Amino acid sequence: MRLVSRMPWWVLTIFALGCPDDQVHFHDDLDFVFDFRPFDPAHPPPDDLHSPYVTGARFRIYAFRDHDQMDLRGSEAISLHPGVLDVWNTSSTREVADFDAEAIAPGEAEMVLYRSARQAAIWGRALVEVADPVVADVTFAGALFIDAAPEEYRVGQTVNILQGGMGTFLVEYRDARGRRLAGNDVLQVESLSDGLDATDDQTYFAEDREWLRLRPTASGLHQVRLSVAGRTLRTLTVRAVQPEEVAFIELRPESERGAHSGDFLAVLAVGYRMGEEGPEPVYGIEYDWAVNGFDKPGQGDLYKYEFDRNERASLEVRYRDMEQRTTIHGNWSDGWVDSTNHIGCQGGSSRALAGPPVLILGALTALFIARRPRHPPSRR
Repeated sequence: MRLVSRMPWWVLTIFALGCPDDQVHFHDDLDFVFDFRPFDPAHPPPDDLHSPYVTGARFRIYAFRDHDQMDLRGSEAISLHPGVLDVWNTSSTREVADFDAEAIAPGEAEMVLYRSARQAAIWGRALVEVADPVVADVTFAGALFIDAAPEEYRVGQTVNILQGGMGTFLVEYRDARGRRLAGNDVLQVESLSDGLDATDDQTYFAEDREWLRLRPTASGLHQVRLSVAGRTLRTLTVRAVQPEEVAFIELRPESERGAHSGDFLAVLAVGYRMGEEGPEPVYGIEYDWAVNGFDKPGQGDLYKYEFDRNERASLEVRYRDMEQRTTIHGNWSDGWVDSTNHIGCQGGSSRALAGPPVLILGALTALFIARRPRHPPSRR
């Protein structure tokens, strides 16, 4: 206590207010929650930076001021380890500074937000990590639309897809320690068979995700290789299933528990074939749908509707000579047929902005205009 009492006033002020180099908090615009909501700089997520990042990923980082007396205009972001994480293109307002970032190579990197381009005084700094992926998790997209546990729809060594149909799958990465790596737009896809169309796709509108699209065009087994930066992560076998092999179909409704009137919910249809160890899901099937006996236009494996606890309807799905029914709470005339292959602008979990495309076109346009381009030119 005697030592503290002899300290000058400015030292005590530092102890009271914290380190002067830590006056901003950092966030990135990567989104781990599939809720069809764009990154909002005014209301950033609570989990800050999603380090570690997958090698090759590009994203935007935001630095927010900690109190109203700060003015971040003229700030400049610098990476002290640009061979690991490169940053550039800083823009700033009074409240926030933001800049592009690219994960270059495995390692740790410190980034610093200077108060000006003279690189003297500092607003704050953050340490992040970049790691190479060693595992690529592949999950059927349907799990995200009905808010199901992704493990239930995780693809093993072989995936079944109706011949001529297309299946869409989410691709995520883990490192050697099993940690999930943030970032996308790094996947390389190679079909090893003439009977399989395989492509990668990235969505940047509201939900940044890495997708794998598979369409078997010939019978038999086919293979597709998934790589990142030239390194093969896995080789996936695709079985082309014939229509007569589909033994039964199942409806998987999104839970209505906790839903409010006006929420958009979804029901997923999945077909099954009988494998050596039991039923196996078959993706890429387009189904016919009916509500209260009235056919709905279009075909697909999703049905979306607006929840209304006071309304009750019978939902029916048909494929060949098979059919299944379930009960939903919503106006029978307002729902529509959709597909798990419709990602990006038409994707999204049901309880966020996932209404009929005509109704949300204006909102989507506004969000698109507000959202930055996701392919910033690298300065390297």
